Amino acid sequence: MTLSKLVSALALCFALGLSLLPRASAADEMFGGRTVLVMVDDAGCIYCAKWEREVRTGYEASAEGRFAPLEKWRIGSGELSALGRLSYTPTFVLVVRGQEAGRIIGYAGADFFWAEIDRLYAKAGFRPEPVVAPPVERRADAMPPKTEPIR
Repeated sequence: MTLSKLVSALALCFALGLSLLPRASAADEMFGGRTVLVMVDDAGCIYCAKWEREVRTGYEASAEGRFAPLEKWRIGSGELSALGRLSYTPTFVLVVRGQEAGRIIGYAGADFFWAEIDRLYAKAGFRPEPVVAPPVERRADAMPPKTEPIR
């Protein structure tokens, strides 16, 4: 084998080896490996506005909102091509460590949204922290008996 054929064979092996290495997805590059909930909206979308009024504040204050902070993007934004086809607003795309975990298309009300978020986040491995009631200082049955007022 001549030296030029050997160099060509080694270059081909190197190129094939590089192609087998895992590549960062476009979403991973866009979100830097973070976990986020992307809301794709449109300026005239009445359902987007309804979601804003009914859900946004509660979502941002929730354990789900801490797990995947909200990022709003306008439909048609060039950067969103990393998430594939987006035709309807609102569309909510859960990106977990840079990979799409699922999406919710449309908004049919708060109850529907939260049910879908629970299903989607469970699929992504999210487990909310249990709600722990604050300790009770004194139980009612442990209270000292009432005494009669002194007259």
